[in-house]
Amino acid sequence: MKKILKIAYKMPPQENWNEFRDCNQKNPNFITEEHYKRIVDAGFTHGMGLLEHGADIAERALQTAERVGLKYYVRDAINWANILHPDYYYYNGENYKKYMKYKSFAGIYIYDEPNITLYPSLAKMVKGYNDFFKGIGEPLINLLPTYASHVEQLGASSYEEYIEEYIRQVPTTYVLYDHYPFRVRNRVEEFLNSDYLYNCKVVAEACKRHGKQLRTFIQSSVMDRGETDFLPEMIDFQIHTQLAHGSQAMVYYFYWGDESDILKAGLVDWKGNPTDLYYGAKKIHGELAKYEDKYLDCKWENARYVKGYSEHHNEEEFARIGADESGEYKSKYDCVVGEFAHGDGKALYIVNYTSPRLCLENEIEFVLDEDSECYVNGDKIILTKGKNKIKIKSGGGAFIIPAYRG
Repeated sequence: MKKILKIAYKMPPQENWNEFRDCNQKNPNFITEEHYKRIVDAGFTHGMGLLEHGADIAERALQTAERVGLKYYVRDAINWANILHPDYYYYNGENYKKYMKYKSFAGIYIYDEPNITLYPSLAKMVKGYNDFFKGIGEPLINLLPTYASHVEQLGASSYEEYIEEYIRQVPTTYVLYDHYPFRVRNRVEEFLNSDYLYNCKVVAEACKRHGKQLRTFIQSSVMDRGETDFLPEMIDFQIHTQLAHGSQAMVYYFYWGDESDILKAGLVDWKGNPTDLYYGAKKIHGELAKYEDKYLDCKWENARYVKGYSEHHNEEEFARIGADESGEYKSKYDCVVGEFAHGDGKALYIVNYTSPRLCLENEIEFVLDEDSECYVNGDKIILTKGKNKIKIKSGGGAFIIPAYRG
């Protein structure tokens, strides 16, 4: 069965991980079958290294991942030291030949958040990877979000140019980017970033135009050194919103907690204890398993942004991207409607686009051309041809696909 990629970024650390940073903090070895099996049990398909450091540690991670059936992206010196020389694959060939022997090897994390001026070098790195690994795994590159500064970080006159030039120059089969929408001012004032949907729209439409797979990061920890608690529904909110834009991979940042008190725990705290976010991720992964194969059979066409008739929470955001004025969808609060081609019919992905902190259940009314299956709030229901109403919980989404006609 086809699956949406679910990638745990920042994996369990090796023993005394901080020694290479000249730090005195100690920790036991967490690269164990027990901790890796927990990743699989939560529904993750892949892991990606951030805390492992060194070739022997990367190989140990691959071995452990293989024992539990997890795919694993290595993050080594290419990424740690921002190496942009395609011959590095051969310089480090002794290690890479070891990695290639493992069925768990998913590829190498090449670069994080490049400036546009680096695209020619990244193109050579991708070609170098393909020449060396010959179809085994893939090179992984992650792009900047819209809130990066144009000149200093993007190196482009617009975000659209930044994405278009990546697709034109760097021959990956996908576009992967990160955008962390839940931000905090003054450590306590939480807000939903007003260009989150704009970022989704720009990259999704570029992927559609050029036939690329969309992949996205999911924020799974408090940012901006905030003191607020991160809710499991905030993860759900992002996953459903990204799926409404056609994403086929979710990279959680981050899985393993930070050793510092400045940052809150991820899905698992620094000592290896699962948090509420872990169990929340496990729950939504179980819900996605009921329909992700059907979702992946659909082709993303468009996203509509529908203002709520009761109360409108995202005025600034919707004004920038253009709210839907067709009247085909009526929503109590703001919602996002992803439209997909499915054979000769149409599938929908409807998201309750209200901050989960508000705990608002949304009711959406729409018309279907045929009887359909609807996966919503963890359940499967049947909707009939004609006018329908569904209620979507806070942080939730609904996938609607024409019923099987066999």
